[in-house]
Amino acid sequence: MTIRSLHGKFVFGVCRFCGIENGKEIYPTWFGLTSQFPDGYVSSRLREFSAFYSNRLSYAGVAELLRRVCGDSVLSGAGIREIVAGKASEINRAIGKEVADLLSDRKPSVFPVINAEVAVYDRKTEETLIFDDGIQVKKQKTTRKKAADRPSENSTGEKRRKERINTDVIILEKSEGGFDYMTALTDEKGDECVPLKDVVRSRLLREYGGRRNPLNIVAITDGAKNIRLRLREIFGFPVTLILDWYHLCKKVREHMSMISRNRDEKSAHMGFLIHHLWRGNTAEALNYMKSEIIPKNEKRLADLITYIEKHRHEIIDYELRKSVGKTIGSGRVEKACDQVVGFRQKKKGMSWGKVGSRALATLKIAELNGRWDALWKITDRSEAANNCLC
Repeated sequence: MTIRSLHGKFVFGVCRFCGIENGKEIYPTWFGLTSQFPDGYVSSRLREFSAFYSNRLSYAGVAELLRRVCGDSVLSGAGIREIVAGKASEINRAIGKEVADLLSDRKPSVFPVINAEVAVYDRKTEETLIFDDGIQVKKQKTTRKKAADRPSENSTGEKRRKERINTDVIILEKSEGGFDYMTALTDEKGDECVPLKDVVRSRLLREYGGRRNPLNIVAITDGAKNIRLRLREIFGFPVTLILDWYHLCKKVREHMSMISRNRDEKSAHMGFLIHHLWRGNTAEALNYMKSEIIPKNEKRLADLITYIEKHRHEIIDYELRKSVGKTIGSGRVEKACDQVVGFRQKKKGMSWGKVGSRALATLKIAELNGRWDALWKITDRSEAANNCLC
């Protein structure tokens, strides 16, 4: 038996059990005789260490880190990838069971009552914030071809679109403070097995189920249609929605760059529109765009007018809401998407399979929710830090 440690490796034999079997000398080990460590055994501490750093380094980088820490190559990149996928499947199965238990055989009255209207400018009104956003990464091709051999168009003559893997992330404010991070659950093949809406409903039941006072749910989003539809599925009716101020500014700025005939006109138009939209005066902004702007690109102007009209009920008096100390942006969920997926998976030249991408996202969600040590059955972090990985 070869023992690997921080100081190198050495063979650990049990001399008193040496002998001859089938004409050959045998040198059994104590671990072999007691079946404590079968071939391919990886300690729980080593698995946890590898999985933790897999969301910070490439798999090859984690393998090299282990080599430097342990003094030997104890795991390959492929082996670490299998550990990540296996642990993610274990987590998804556990959460799936929890979701099924919470959503089955429940009376409608148990689900928290949600107020249809919320006083979003009242400093004293307690709100429960919910944020929803998504992030995409490039999907790995099943077969790789040279650039010259890849057709740039499909059979209908349209330009081929790059395939993407999408991960939607929702964060829900908890009753005791802080936020709960959620994403859809996936199976061993990386396919969705429990939709995100069911995961959110189960967390609402766990966090606010049986609550006497109605919840003042406020959703701050980038205005995407799929987000509005998902929120309606979760709550059963349209909850209070606020269009993220920074997305609104970005949309106006991008369109005005294509609408304005020169820089001076753009500056003047932007000044007027931002001034009124900041105060929720959509009527003034729409009237200005329809009567005062001579566009360089009429289609882009029409698109911007349609956008403001479609979201006019989600565009609030941002100045007033901010003055009472309340949130006007969805930056929290954008940061969450970067933590869950972007930081590790959106590097130059990277592409991913469904299993690998979603497994890493599952592990990061568990870490952000503060459940990491419990999932690995670590009761004393200081003691675990002192244990040899191997």
